[in-house]
Amino acid sequence: SDRRAGFIMRWHARQTQRQESLAEHHYYVVHDALVIADALRYYKIAEPDILKVLLLAHFHDAAEFESGDVSGQAKRDYPKLKEVSHEVDRHIIEHVLFNNLPDELANRYRSFARQSCVAPETLEQQIVKYADKLEALYFARTEVKVGNTLMAEVVTDVQKECHALTWPWLVTLRKETGLP
Repeated sequence: SDRRAGFIMRWHARQTQRQESLAEHHYYVVHDALVIADALRYYKIAEPDILKVLLLAHFHDAAEFESGDVSGQAKRDYPKLKEVSHEVDRHIIEHVLFNNLPDELANRYRSFARQSCVAPETLEQQIVKYADKLEALYFARTEVKVGNTLMAEVVTDVQKECHALTWPWLVTLRKETGLP
């Protein structure tokens, strides 16, 4: 690995007090996904496959190691950009990533990376989708706490996106924990 994820910056289209690397983002998504999966088990809401959650979280933005981060706002404002971005992600996953690995491993990892390019259907995919949203929310909230009022709109938008997720397991987990 060439460690590029530490140099690829997120939030590049926003004024932030500090930068967040893709590597940092990945760490927190993996962390949050694990905590969510464990909480689902703890509260006896669901029994997610923890290894699958971790692998999906780890590979959820893998194509961005090559393409960089395209802001969510840009994807929302320009649907064609979102479409092209997903095409590029799929190409990178299929033809660039994991080429230095034996075929069996490469195909396994591609399978997890591919799942980030589709709407979340399985419990494990949904957990990662929610963890990804939470990570953005927590970053934006931290920015606001240190005085960056420019990120207040992001907090509001991402909170709405979190509340729009109404999977039954998440509704129950919110009641138990107070998560957004």
